Amino acid sequence: MAEIDNSSKQKGVLMVVLAAVLWGTLGPTIRGLTAVGAAPVPIGFWRALLAGIALAVWLALRDPAQLRVAWRDLPFFLAYGLISVALFYTVYPLAIQLSTVAVAAVLLYTAPAWVTLMSFFFFGEPLTVRKGIAVALTFAGAALVSGAYELSVLRTSGWGIAAGLASGLTYATFSIFGKAALRRYRPATTMLYSLGAGMLFLLPVALAQWQALVAPLQSAQGILLLLYIGLVPTVGSLMLYTTGLQTLNDAGRASIIATIEPLVAALLGYFLLAEALTRPQWLGGAFILAGVLLLRKE
Repeated sequence: MAEIDNSSKQKGVLMVVLAAVLWGTLGPTIRGLTAVGAAPVPIGFWRALLAGIALAVWLALRDPAQLRVAWRDLPFFLAYGLISVALFYTVYPLAIQLSTVAVAAVLLYTAPAWVTLMSFFFFGEPLTVRKGIAVALTFAGAALVSGAYELSVLRTSGWGIAAGLASGLTYATFSIFGKAALRRYRPATTMLYSLGAGMLFLLPVALAQWQALVAPLQSAQGILLLLYIGLVPTVGSLMLYTTGLQTLNDAGRASIIATIEPLVAALLGYFLLAEALTRPQWLGGAFILAGVLLLRKE
C-alpha cells in the first residue's frame, strides 16, 4: 500500500469524521420523515434518487467526462448498488423491525471488523495491533451508546440477528466496493453509479409501498426533509467519506473512524431533542473517540 504524507493523512481523517457527523443527522431526519408517513425503503429510494440527480447535474456542469464509465464496469456498479445500497437500505430497517434498535445498531457496527478483514484479504491492508484495539474500542463504544447494556433491549430472534449481521456486512461492502472503484474513477462518478444502481433495485419495493412513497410530498416539511436527506447526509457525507477513503487508501481505518456516527447521533438527540444520555452512553462515546484518536496516530 502506497505511503501518504502526514498532512494528507490528517485531511483524510477529517473528511471521514465530517462524513460521520453528517450521517449522524440521519436519525432525526428519518424520524421527521416517518412522522409525515414515510417508511424506511421509500426513504432509501428518495435518498438514492435525489442524490443521484444532484450528482448528475453537478458533473454535467463541472466535468461531463466524469458521467461516463466503461461498459465492462457496469456489472461492478450494479453489484455495488445492489449490495451496498439496496440491500443495506432494506436489511437494516428489517433488523430493527425483527429485534430492537439497540441490537440492530450493535450488529451494524460489526462493519469495521468486516471491513478490516476484507481489506486484508482483498487489498493487502495490514492487520495491526493498533487497528485491532481501535475496532474493539469503537464496537464497545457503539454498543454502549446504543443502549445495549440494558438487558431489556437485547430481546431478539434468530432472524433479527441474521438481518443485523447482514446489515453490518452490506454496510462494510460500501468501503470495499468504494476502494476498488476509486482505482479507476473519481469519487463523484463512483457515487453516481452506485446510487443510481441502488435506486433501480429499490424502485419495485418503493412502488409497492406507494402511500409511504408519496406521503412526504404532501407537505412542505416532508419535501424539505427529503431534499435535506438527499443532499446533506447522502451526497455530502458520501462524497466526504469516499474522498477521505481515497486519501487514506485504507478502507479499514476509514470504516473505524466513521464509527463516530452513533456518538454524533446521540449528542444531537441530547442537545436538539432533549433525549437523556446515561453514564454508560457517555462512556461509550469516550470509547469511540479513543478508538478514532488511536488510529489518527497510526
